[in-house]
Amino acid sequence: MDSADWEHVRQAICAQLEIGMSKGETALDIVTGFICLERQKNLEAIENAVAAALARDQAPITNKGRVLRWKQPLRSSGPTQ
Repeated sequence: MDSADWEHVRQAICAQLEIGMSKGETALDIVTGFICLERQKNLEAIENAVAAALARDQAPITNKGRVLRWKQPLRSSGPTQ
C-alpha cells in the first residue's frame, strides 16, 4: 500500500469518527464497526474469487494455453584457468 492509500484510509476513519461521535458513539464502537465493515468487504472479495476459481475448474477447457518448447541446456566448457 502506498502513502495515498493510507491517506485515504486515514480520512475515512476520521470521517467515521466525526460522524459517530456526533451521534454519541464511543471511539471504540466506531472503530470496531469500521473494522467489521472492512472485514466483510474482504470476506466477500475472497468468496467471489474462490467461487470464480471453482467455476473455472468445473468448466470444460476449450483451448490449451501456449506452451514454450523445451530446449537442451547449453553445456559450458567448464572453468578456464
